Amino acid sequence: MEKKYGHAREFFEPYTYDELVDQEVEDEKTKEKVLSKVVQTKTNPLGGENFLEELRSGKASLYATFETTEIGVMLDVRVAKDGRSQLILDYKNLPLMQAEKDKKFENLVQDL
Repeated sequence: MEKKYGHAREFFEPYTYDELVDQEVEDEKTKEKVLSKVVQTKTNPLGGENFLEELRSGKASLYATFETTEIGVMLDVRVAKDGRSQLILDYKNLPLMQAEKDKKFENLVQDL
């Protein structure tokens, strides 16, 4: 896809959360090992066990962009409320968009 559509960049924002876990630490006074509760930050992986639910709820996101001088493409992975996954493709013809902007600008200048 990168070869056809140009420079590719993937954007993944994982679901990250804090969790209380038991961790063995050394007691400063007795020097004995004791269990203590500590907060540990965890990050779920791309494609993990709950990945589709994380996308559906907005806790995670995944999309890619592709760009050349001629086109811009964004491919977004989403999950609907009913659990069906969706691919959303946003395609832009960059020279055509620039021509439309130039035409609007010319019309504004002529109206002055």
